[in-house]
This record gives sequence, C-alpha cells and structure tokens, in this order.
Amino acid sequence: MSEAPAPAAAAPTTPPRRRRRRWPWVLLGLVIASVVGLRALLPVAVERGAAWGSRHYLGLPARIDNADFDLFDGRVVLEGITLGARPDGVAPNDAALEPPVLDPATALVHVTRVATQLSWRDLRDRKVRLTELVIEAPVVHVDREADGRFDPLRHARPVAQPAVEPEAPPEPAEPSEPWAFALDRFAVQAPAVTVGDVPTGERNMIELSLEDFSLDEIAVHGSEFALGGVGIRGPVLKARRDLLLAPRVPAQPAATPAAVAATPSSPPPAPHGEAPPAAAVEPAPSAPAVAPPAGAPAPAAAPGYHVAKVEIERATFTWITESGPIDVAIAMTATDISADQGKPFPLDLHLEIGDGKIGLVGDVGLVPPTYKGKFQWEGLPIPRVLLASVPQFATWLQQAESTGDLQIAADPTGFAGPAAMDVSGRLSFDTLAVSDPKGTEITLGWEQLEVVLNEVHAPIPQTGQPLGTTKAVLDGVKLVRPKIRYTRPSPQLDALLGLNLSGTTEPAAAQAAAPKPVEKPPAAGTPEAAAPLDLAIASLSMVDGEVEAIDKTVKPTARTRVRGLNLDAKDVRFPETAVAKVHFQATLPVSAKLDVQGTLKPGNVGDFTLKLRQLELPVFNPYASAAAGVTVESGRASVDTKLKMRGARMEIDNSLVLNKFGVSMRDPETFERSFGVPIDLALALLRDPKGDIALRIPVKMDEKGSTIDFGAVIASALKAALVGAITAPLKMIGAAFGGGGED
Repeated sequence: MSEAPAPAAAAPTTPPRRRRRRWPWVLLGLVIASVVGLRALLPVAVERGAAWGSRHYLGLPARIDNADFDLFDGRVVLEGITLGARPDGVAPNDAALEPPVLDPATALVHVTRVATQLSWRDLRDRKVRLTELVIEAPVVHVDREADGRFDPLRHARPVAQPAVEPEAPPEPAEPSEPWAFALDRFAVQAPAVTVGDVPTGERNMIELSLEDFSLDEIAVHGSEFALGGVGIRGPVLKARRDLLLAPRVPAQPAATPAAVAATPSSPPPAPHGEAPPAAAVEPAPSAPAVAPPAGAPAPAAAPGYHVAKVEIERATFTWITESGPIDVAIAMTATDISADQGKPFPLDLHLEIGDGKIGLVGDVGLVPPTYKGKFQWEGLPIPRVLLASVPQFATWLQQAESTGDLQIAADPTGFAGPAAMDVSGRLSFDTLAVSDPKGTEITLGWEQLEVVLNEVHAPIPQTGQPLGTTKAVLDGVKLVRPKIRYTRPSPQLDALLGLNLSGTTEPAAAQAAAPKPVEKPPAAGTPEAAAPLDLAIASLSMVDGEVEAIDKTVKPTARTRVRGLNLDAKDVRFPETAVAKVHFQATLPVSAKLDVQGTLKPGNVGDFTLKLRQLELPVFNPYASAAAGVTVESGRASVDTKLKMRGARMEIDNSLVLNKFGVSMRDPETFERSFGVPIDLALALLRDPKGDIALRIPVKMDEKGSTIDFGAVIASALKAALVGAITAPLKMIGAAFGGGGED
C-alpha cells in the first residue's frame, strides 16, 4: 500500500513538456507570417514610395507599375518604371495614396522591366554578388533647350530643399577591408536614346538604339576593377548635324561692383535647373596651398582596371544632313585593356563610310596615350566626310577619293622618348575635282596624286618647348593629269580663304584701320629657330598637266592656256633648295614648245638651259595694250637661255629671235621722238633676210642688283640694222618685180 502514490506524483510532468514543444512552431509561424507580410507589403511600399520620393526629393513624377520580390532566391523584378520629364502638379502625399499614371511616350525615362538576383551565400565573405542584372527596353529622351544646354532636371521642382550647414570634418576611421562587388552578367536589351530640340520642335534630332549591350564578369574590390567582356550588337545611330553644330550661348556680362554689393550674402536656394543669383555663383577666393603634415599617408594610387575583351561585331550609324543621310558602319575588337602605365593592348578597328573603308590595327596605350600599328583606308569619299563636318568647304569639293596604307608610331606625351609621330607607307588622292559653287572662278583637279613615304618624323608640340623640325624622306611624288582654271577676279575664292588673290586694292580706309604687326628684334644670344620642314624627295614627277588663266581685269579679256606640262626631278631637297636633275616641258599658247633642263646644288649653285620655240606674241596684247598702248599685230618669239648660278651671282645669256614681228602704237609719234625714226622703219632695219630680228641680251645679277650688258644688246641690234639696211634695196627690187604680189 505504501508504493501506490508514486505513479500519481509523475503525472503532472507531462503537460509542461507538451507546451514546450509548441513554442518552436509558434516562432516558425511568426517568422512565416512576417515573411508573408513583408512579401505582401514590400511591393506596395516600393510602388508608392517611388511615387512619393521622386516628387519630394527629385521634383519629377515617377511610377513603378509592378514590383515583385522573391526573398528566398534573392530575386527582384520591377516592371513599368517611368520618370516624367516635367512636374505633374500632384503632391507627394497624394501620389503615395494613388500613384498617377504616366505616359511613356513623353517621359524622360521609361524602362519596361528590370530584373536582378542576389547571392545570399556570398554575403558571409563580405562580397555583394549579383548573378545577373537585366534591363529591358530602356528609353531615354532629353531636349536641348533654347539656350543650347542639355539639362534633363531643368524643370525639376523638389519639395525638399538641401540644408546648408557647415559639415564638421569626419574623424579618420581605421581602415578596414572593403567589401567586394561582383556582377556575373549585366545586360541591356533594346535600349534607345533620343535627343530633341526645343527651339525647332524637332523631337528626334539624335536617335541611338541597340539590339543588345552586355558586360560579363564585373568585379570591383577597393580601387581595382576588372571586366570579363563587352558585347554590343546592332547599334544604330541617326543624328542631324544641325544639333551638333548649334551656336553657343553668349557669355553673360560680369556683374558690376555695385550690383555685387547689393546682392544678399545668403540668397535663397533656387529650384533645380535654374541659375542661382550672381553672388551665389561667384568663386570663393582660393585658399593658399597647405603642405600635408609630416607622417601623413601617401595619396592613394590611381584606380586600376582590366577589361578582358571588347567586341563590336557591326554597328551601323546614320548621320542625317541637308543633302541626305550618310551611312557608317563600325566593327571593333580590343583585348586585355588595362590602365597600367606603359602597357598597350591590341586594337582592331574597321570603319565603313559609304563605299570607303578605314582600318586601324595595332597596339594602343591609354596611360600614356600611344599608338603603334597600321592605318589603312580605301576609296574614302572625302566630299561626304566634309559634307558632314565642314559644309562650307564641301560645296567646293565635287569629287575626291583617297586610299592609303600607313605604318604609324605615335607618342604624343613623350613617354618613351621625344614626343613625335613617325609615319611611313603610301597614300593617294584620286579623281579630285574642286570648283567654286557657281562654277565661274576656279577649277582644280587631277586623276591621281600618289605619295610614297619612306620616313616622316613629325615632332608634337609641347607646352613651353620650341617645335622641332619635321623631317620627311619621300621615295616618290607623282601627279597625273592635273588641270587648273583660274579666273580673275575671284570674289568667292577670296571670301573662302580670307585672302585677296584677285589683285584688287582695298579701300584706303580699310588699309589704314588694319593693325600693322610690330616686328621685335631678336634678343641677343637667342638661337635661330630651326627650319619647320626638312624635305627630301627621291623622285618628283608630273604628267600631262594643264593650266588656264582668264583675266577679266583687262580689256579685252586675256585668256592664256598652257598644256602638256611634264616634270621629272630627281633628289629634290628643301630647305637646301637642291635638285640633282630636273627636266620640265610645256606647250605655251598656241603651240610654242618650252623645254627647261638643269641641276641645282646646295648654296644656290646650278646650271640651267631654257629653250622656247615659236611663242605667239599677239596672245599678250591685252597686257601690252593696257601697259604701253602697243598692239602686236603679228610675230613669234624664240628664246635660248643659259643660266649660271653661283651663290648670289647669276649670269643669264639670252638669245631672242622675233619672227615676222609687227606692232602698232596708240601714239607712234612717241617712238619717233625718242629714237628719231618711225617704228616701222626701225623694225625693218632690224630684220635679217629671213625676216627675223635676232638680239642677244646678257644679264648679270649679284648682291648689288641686276645689270644688262647693253653693249652686247646694241651690238646685236646694230648688226641686225646694218644687215637690214644693206638688204633693203634688194627687198624693194624683189617686191617691184613680182615678189610681193598675191597669186
């Protein structure tokens, strides 16, 4: 009987154990309820918070149509993100209660969908890692305002004003290991950017769109940045030149001291996008430089980055101009891109402009900028390029194509030596045709200009240093069938170049008002500046050239045409002014033949021969009549010239022969008063039995000037006159007895 109460004592222990087992389930239920509540409330909070916060802090309306959160997988999806371009007048609190609908067509930014996923596991290693970030169909539209500026937030009117309080300098914190950031894949699908113009009302002055833009393996840790690859697919650019070349806004006049004094020292804050009062934008006086205290840590090194590969398979651009669109395509591949000093990376860039192609294949350095490689182009349509950049010159250039294959080594900053660019290779400009827009003043063109560069070394200007000499060694320069037609006066050409090529005189008032340059004598001991160019050409040639000059400044109009221009020169040098052998030929009006041959050595030492046969003299009547009142009725001239140059001394021996030469004068008595005989008799006495007038005219030139050996001239003239006087009776007899009549 004594053992019976024992089981009863153990019975009360069972209910507490059961209650303790319920607490984990209750706690789990609370966590699940919190997660479910957070999952249900978070999208609403984000959607309404965006509508309230954008108006309160940014001053522009925003809306998110739908927000979806998967907290377990770390995934966030936002749909229908829209940011308005102008305030809609809805208060932030009212927008939070019921977010207004925004029109994507007039919005500043509209994104169809944004999706991202966070890796929770990497947070334990102080690393924020997103496995993906995908932005679908983002559209951005900005406008150029009437003042020419681009400010997407110009019309923003935020409710919250920034507090202007002096901030105490933060206390230096102990350095800690920075968090790392990684993004496995970033993709922007079907993005588009449009630029409008408020003054003209044009909404799509620039349109840029892509099929896809992606970045792979992005990693940031402290100041280090790494990128696995870049992909760009299907870019299309359409741009109107009017927007790119808009005039700049004129600078505002500076405020007067009285106006500055009247301005309050603490003006009220202006809405975003508006210029503050004058006093608010005046720069504060610069404080003197303070040296860092002893023991201070050295400044942080420049952030580095590395991009494994950037590839653009084929990008298409369209430049819209007044004369039509210009289609451009680009393809590029770059690998191992780095900002490490002195570390270049390979670049393969190809550009297509119409039917022309440009290629850049070589090694490019970013820090410092350098390039070493090839630069090739083929069939480049120069007029279309000028049309897009400088249309004032494009109206003159009717046709031109260029082809080239150059090897370039450029070091603009002088990292590996003197700052310079070295070029070698071949280039040509083909089918050139230049003329004034009206086609009445000048025409210039050729079939081909070919230049073969053996070596060109061009120094690059550096601040505070004199510019060195450009040294060019060319294997050959060849010009095929050049043609030039020039008309005086030429007001269109004068206006284009800002020069006076027509020979007209400026008004005296304009000449007096023009400032005259003041020549300063060089300081004592100042070294002479080096020649800007040191040129050597192994072979210089021109084939079948033609020049025509039309001078409307004289009456009658003078027209001169020189054709059959041929030049062959060997070993041409400048500024030494030397040529080993030169041969020049031309056909002068109308059928005269000109032949020049010779050599020129450094020091102005050379020997030349000139032969001119049967030059028609009546062609030059407009100038002879205007200058001396003389009209050449008939006649041809032939000249044999021997030229010897010995430094400053020059000897010219001219043998002139005038065939069937006849002139008339506006005032013949002037000649008779001067020489005692009529001009017809003088010419008759100078003619030989063949009807030619032969004169020898030697000329000498030196430092004192030029002198003519009149003794030799008079001697040759007297000889001709004596022969003419002796043969004159015979000429008269022959004319009287049947020699002078016409059949």
